[in-house]
Amino acid sequence: MDKKRYRREEREVMNRERNVNLDILRIVACLLVVLSHVSSVQIDVMPVTTFDWNISHIYNTLGHTGTILFLFLSGLLLLSEEYDFQPRKFYRRNFLTLLVAYVAWILIYHLIGFVQRGNWGPEYIKDVIINVIKGEASYHFWYLPMLLGIYLILPMLRAICHAGRKLPVYFVILFLIHTVLFGTILYLDFPKKYLVQSVMTRIPFTLINHYVGYFVMGYVLYRLLRERKVPGGRWSGVGMVVLGVVGALVGDLAVTAQTGDNSVRFNQLFSLTLCMCAVGIFALVIQLTVRMGEKAARLLTAISKLTFGVYMIHPLVMSIFENLLGNNESYGVIGIPLVTLLVFGISLFIVWLASMIPPVKKWILFAGSKKGAGK
Repeated sequence: MDKKRYRREEREVMNRERNVNLDILRIVACLLVVLSHVSSVQIDVMPVTTFDWNISHIYNTLGHTGTILFLFLSGLLLLSEEYDFQPRKFYRRNFLTLLVAYVAWILIYHLIGFVQRGNWGPEYIKDVIINVIKGEASYHFWYLPMLLGIYLILPMLRAICHAGRKLPVYFVILFLIHTVLFGTILYLDFPKKYLVQSVMTRIPFTLINHYVGYFVMGYVLYRLLRERKVPGGRWSGVGMVVLGVVGALVGDLAVTAQTGDNSVRFNQLFSLTLCMCAVGIFALVIQLTVRMGEKAARLLTAISKLTFGVYMIHPLVMSIFENLLGNNESYGVIGIPLVTLLVFGISLFIVWLASMIPPVKKWILFAGSKKGAGK
């Protein structure tokens, strides 16, 4: 009995530690998304030859991994064998709630614009209705319909992942070769490039293209990390982050020198350099050994559940900083992370206040379910 009790308690501790790591991953991903948007403003206004542009590029590369980390997180949770997936329940709760939140946030953004412009005419109302149908409100809204699309094919993805251990790995390898590797090669300029483009566009890899690949990749990576099948441990994670950041910077500087344009090709979502960086950060966070008390763990979980709201509202908070500080001046090495933390903190506070209203918490902040969207 003592051995059984000990093993049960050991499993409970391991599950609690694993959940803490996932909460940390969600918060880190949200912070990185904010960092990407803060640093993107700097990249657009800084001359490429300056030190500030190089620093902004490094921050921006790290920041862009946030979206990939959210996809990794959603994939490892929703594709897991431990997740009790019941289609009717999932689509009635998770899918419907996210869809309502999506429409609600579009209306919120247009309502704010409505008040700011003072335009109360019927034409503006007509534009709002059209934009709700089109799903347009702000530059970061693209993530939600993309995630809703993945939700629709979730039963198919779960069937692939649970059909055998090798099938999801094969899926990820195809994604890495077709979308990430060849996609990165096509960022370069070389003779007969059009021939490679022609071949790649004729291969119908629609299912494994783009975001679905990262979604499944999160499940595969998490399984490998839990089974200790990733060589090098944490040092391999550090190495991948460094190689990804440096590779993206060197690649973009080389392209800029060649074309004369301000290049950010190598920190795009499907570049090999950004993929490496995201995998490194993911491995580092998942392999963290975290020891904290119950109160601290509950606080961490509470913050992680509010990250969806932080993601949705942070551009509004950013606009306040841009009006106060201006976006034509460099925030600097310390300024960019400082503004990022301030935007994240203020957004979190606003969302926390709003979460005290139960319907808002469930339908607008998407904070009611234990396993939902990555964001």
